[in-house]
Amino acid sequence: MIDFAITDLLDDTICMIWLERHLHPDGFNCPHCGSANRRFFRQQKHFPAYRCRDCDGYYTLMTGTAFEKTRQRPATLVLLLRGITKGESPAWRGNWGCHANRCIRFANGCRRT
Repeated sequence: MIDFAITDLLDDTICMIWLERHLHPDGFNCPHCGSANRRFFRQQKHFPAYRCRDCDGYYTLMTGTAFEKTRQRPATLVLLLRGITKGESPAWRGNWGCHANRCIRFANGCRRT
């Protein structure tokens, strides 16, 4: 459940921490080999990218999740998820297309394998 103040939802750093905790409940590890040994590679638009020190795999916080191809800010994703979990009107779905479906899948507890 999303349990922090709406003003915190506007902070990308706080939202990224929330997304990491909920997208990777077992820890944010390399999706290729499972290692936690990573190094910062470069800053993508909204999410940092990492290289695994063991297998040299490239990944971000979104890799292997329902949001893998998203271009949205962390705060935007959390606000969308907040709206879904609160049962707010689905009128925004038309504007968000496939992002709406990804948010709904995540909010329903589904994670892409």
